[in-house]
Amino acid sequence: MLPDRTLAHIKEKSAPDRKMCKERITFLVCTNGDGSHKLNLLVIGKPKNPRSFENVQIPLEYKSTKNSWMTSALFKQWFHESFVKQVKTFLRSRNLEERALLIVDNAPSHATKEELVNEDGNIVTMFLPPNCTALIQPMDQNVIRLTKMHYRNSILATIISSDEQDITKRLKSVTLKDAMFILNDAWSKIPSKTIEKCWRNILSKTTQAVSSDTEYDSDDLMPLSVLKEKIGQQNLTDNIQDNISGRLNQLGGKETSFTHLDVNQ
Repeated sequence: MLPDRTLAHIKEKSAPDRKMCKERITFLVCTNGDGSHKLNLLVIGKPKNPRSFENVQIPLEYKSTKNSWMTSALFKQWFHESFVKQVKTFLRSRNLEERALLIVDNAPSHATKEELVNEDGNIVTMFLPPNCTALIQPMDQNVIRLTKMHYRNSILATIISSDEQDITKRLKSVTLKDAMFILNDAWSKIPSKTIEKCWRNILSKTTQAVSSDTEYDSDDLMPLSVLKEKIGQQNLTDNIQDNISGRLNQLGGKETSFTHLDVNQ
């Protein structure tokens, strides 16, 4: 993520150039719909045992492949050994049922949905339709872009703050270890509200959490008894009236509040 261009002074005939860095890493981002659980990033590089990792506790998960790309075997390993464990730990901490759905695009490197199921079958995978990743894949709506932006800002600040005068030596001084720590910091800067917005193309807006500082009309939030009375006053067909009444009766006598209930005939 280093700059690939520079500015020359008006009196300069040319600006000194340098070879572009060809080192690459791949990182995987995963989070739930409201941003309350951001999983640890998975980073894929080329070296199996990077020297810069010696005697250092790396904050991210690291794997290596020949070209630092994701593979189906590696994705399957990540699902069973990392994703399932992190999700179960999160659900237990919230006293929730240990059920989850992983939504991913249909890239060939993502194994098959039959392979991406945990032992009890409660954590499964669903693939998005082809050619729609840029339109509805939540992480592609802004999460990845913002993570890269924070990473680039931080890595440039690190290079500029170096005491080394030679810019080429400054660039070479950035190690894989530095990239891991900077990337982890960039991931932590993504707020939950931003993540929640990125899921809106998949999740209905009615399922989004209601912000406590948002103001609503009195008709938006109402007890169940008042809601039943208002439904009875609507000019609805008998089938629609019976269907709504039946759903409300299933809730019993609980004083339940409903948010943004729209009845469309």
